[in-house]
Amino acid sequence: METIRVGRWTIEVDSDATRRVQLARISGQPETCNCQDDRNFIAARDFAYPTAARTLLEKLGLPYNRESEIGLPMELRPNVFIYGGFFHFIGRIIEGPAEWQSKESGHNVHLDTIEGDFAVAFMEPHGLVPTEFPEDAPLVHLEFSTVVPWV
Repeated sequence: METIRVGRWTIEVDSDATRRVQLARISGQPETCNCQDDRNFIAARDFAYPTAARTLLEKLGLPYNRESEIGLPMELRPNVFIYGGFFHFIGRIIEGPAEWQSKESGHNVHLDTIEGDFAVAFMEPHGLVPTEFPEDAPLVHLEFSTVVPWV
């Protein structure tokens, strides 16, 4: 395992093991859904992940097209949408805030900007872990938000 620092977090990651698991998956979650929002995210994926985001994902062993989940987008202005989603990787959080704070009306996550409109937070997994991950593997949930055009 390698230790890296990302914003407020120190993360221990097994990028090789993560990459093997992720590449064993047929696709990311958006490809398994035929809804208009996910089809747009797939078409706009190259806009979603700026250079610093792709560099971070690579360090974590995450192909940028293997999201565990993409949420419903929110329109910021005409034809520009904010999307949220998350990845899972093999590793653990050594230091940093626990970002998932349940509230009666939903949840609250404080993200750190990586580059431009791309921001992340790290937390313990709370669901929707791809079945290809070993049951006994230590996992981290990487939550992200990004802004993309409607294409």
